[in-house]
Amino acid sequence: FNSLLTVVYASNNRGERKVLWKDLCDLSSNENWCVMGDFNDILAKEERVGHKDYGQSSLVGQYEFAEAVFLNEGLFDHSPAILSLHPQVVGEKKPFKYFRMWKSHPKYDSMLKDIWCLEISGNQMYQVVCKLKLFKERLRKLNTEDYCDLQQQVHEAKASLDSLQSQLQQQPLEESLHQQERSARELLSQKHQDYSLLLKQK
Repeated sequence: FNSLLTVVYASNNRGERKVLWKDLCDLSSNENWCVMGDFNDILAKEERVGHKDYGQSSLVGQYEFAEAVFLNEGLFDHSPAILSLHPQVVGEKKPFKYFRMWKSHPKYDSMLKDIWCLEISGNQMYQVVCKLKLFKERLRKLNTEDYCDLQQQVHEAKASLDSLQSQLQQQPLEESLHQQERSARELLSQKHQDYSLLLKQK
């Protein structure tokens, strides 16, 4: 693992932050390098919540499956971060991993039933192995289609619910808005549950 990680907790003082950036420039090298943390340097209002993480293009290229997950802050004033770097292995598939969140998908049971009812020639053990392989491929496809970037899906579901609830404050008697709000609330709850299950299996 030939990569460098620098964790930053920057000062609130602008002058001291300039020194920090100079020090980072002095530390820079040709090695794969990731810098992350609290820079206390806000360029846009949406950056007031969260953090930044920077990585060289060479690091991103070597670790195409890099992932940064920011957890809830709990009792702290900063959110814990988990940085996962998975080097790309040319010619090899990522190992299959079963995620419990799939079980709650509305298509899961029918998909499993359809595969298990298939007629496959051979002894019982061979039939079971073939059906498990087919089910695994279906799950991979399901994951790609419906569970890509769950963290972003949670943010989008939350934004949609916030928007509907704001509209309801202006139009409290609009029944269609109440129905949309209930659906949005259910969706956000499901996305939260899926994301929580995903993090527990990391």
